[in-house]
Order: sequence, then structure tokens, then C-alpha cells
Amino acid sequence: MMSNHIDQTASLSDGRRLGFADYGPADGVPVLLFGGASARYLKPCSDDLLRQAGVRLIIVERPGYGLSDFQPKRTLLDWPGDVEQLADHLKLARFAVLAGSQGGPYGAVCGFRLADRLTSLTLVSALAPFDVPGLTEGMAPALAMLPKLARNAPFLLRPMQGATVIFIRRNPEAAVKRLFANLPPGDQVILQQPELIETFARDFPEAFRQGGRGAAHDIYVVCHPWGFRVEEISATTFVWQGEADPNVPPVMGRYFAKTIPNASATFVPEAGHMLFYTHSEPILRQLADHARNL
Repeated sequence: MMSNHIDQTASLSDGRRLGFADYGPADGVPVLLFGGASARYLKPCSDDLLRQAGVRLIIVERPGYGLSDFQPKRTLLDWPGDVEQLADHLKLARFAVLAGSQGGPYGAVCGFRLADRLTSLTLVSALAPFDVPGLTEGMAPALAMLPKLARNAPFLLRPMQGATVIFIRRNPEAAVKRLFANLPPGDQVILQQPELIETFARDFPEAFRQGGRGAAHDIYVVCHPWGFRVEEISATTFVWQGEADPNVPPVMGRYFAKTIPNASATFVPEAGHMLFYTHSEPILRQLADHARNL
């Protein structure tokens, strides 16, 4: 039986709510997805693919986005506690984690803290630690400056995100076009899918329904030291990286592939930042097949 439930919340031990959506067959391989900076419940694939791959996809909102309550002073190491409580709420003994872009560090910390409950960790176009020298080589200049801003002038993050929220609320379609404007041809195929663009435009304002505070703190968290070493990730890890990605440069994917002990990597020539969407089928089949063979 297929499930398609959005706007769900789980109550956490400190009284906060954690927002999530639940897609795919109820008896499929459970996969918790941590998306990028502004995605809320946006599925990277169709219901048909979830059914064919046998994947139950649970998309989780980080604190301050959508229905997830803001958590002051949180660090990256706080996230696995929220994830474990959600898994218990859903009665999931084990599950895979799929994380990409700005959600990548949140997947990595689960691979460190929750390895005994993970069937695997998949990092797709995932941000690596900014305190490792050389990992911003090839990154778009506007993004490469964020770690310096977060560390040296963090008070600017909230007004910056506030301006972004105003723009998204006034013209979500223009915000979507801006998102894709500087991405390589391998990503531009997304612009040929009107339904996906409409979903993006509908999703963006909902992600920022609480304003820009959650997004600002999200940037702060991932740009500061993570509190653990990538070498300490013990979960089986699959790395997916586009060789033409300007948002998360290939050097980051190579760093994960080289540094995580149980990692295997797939580098896709000419692909950009949107591997979640352009390569969702092999990504989902890989982690689902691995879970079934344990």
C-alpha cells in the first residue's frame, strides 16, 4: 500500500515538533531524506519509482523550516537525537539516510552517531567540512564566502535570509529560476519539467513559513566545526557527486570518498548539483538493494 502523507509532525522529548512527509510503499525500505537549504517536502522522484524500487521515503524538516520548531543554540551533534526520536515514532528499527547539499552534514553526523541503526548513508552533492583546507576550490564565489560570513559576521545571516524569504514569498517562480540560473547544462533539464518547477514554487514559501531564522541558523551550523571527524563515520556510505557541480565542488565528494572508511563513490561526468533529481533511480536502487542484502 502506498503512503503519501505530508504535514506530519512527531513530538520530541523537549516539547518541539519535527515536521516530516512520508511517501512510497509502507513496507518499502525506509529512507530518511535530509534535503538542501530550501527544500521542504520536495520528492526527488516519482511515486512510480518509489514503488518500483520498493522505497519508503521520509523527508525530514530541520529545526526552523516548515513545521519543525526552531531550536536555539543547536549544533550539528543535536540532530541525531531528533532523528532517533522520529525513527522510534515511526517504529523503524533500522533505516537508510539519504542526504544532500546543505543537508549533507546532517547525514554525516548520523553516520557517526547512529551507525548501528543505519542500513547505509548516502551523500549526494553533499557539503563537506569547511575547516578542511582546499575544499572550497571550484565552488561558486557567492557560496564560498558563506563560511567566512558565518564565522566572522554571523549577525548578518538572519537579515540576509530575511530578504530571501521576502523575495520567495513575493515571487516564488522567479526564486526557482534564480536557483537554476547558474547551474550547468546537466541540471537545466529540470527546467524542462513544468510540474517539478511548479512543485518547487509551491514548496519554497512553505519551507520558510517561520521566516528566515531557521535558515540562517542552518547556515551557521554547517559552516562551523562539526564536532566530529569524518574519519569517525562508521556507517556504510555511498557518495554521489557531479563533476560539474558549482555549488558543491567535486573536491568535496572526493574528500568524502577518500576519508570515510566504508565509502564507495560514483562521480558523474558533466552532471551538476541536481543529482537527486537527474539520477534518483540508481541512487535509490543502490541503497535499497544494500538494505535488502544485509
